[in-house]
Amino acid sequence: MEDLQSRVLLWVLAEENASCTQL
Repeated sequence: MEDLQSRVLLWVLAEENASCTQL
């Protein structure tokens, strides 16, 4: 369960990073 949570957290951070880079 913890692994999944950290994985989702990393994915969210990556998505935010991609959005910031796009802008």
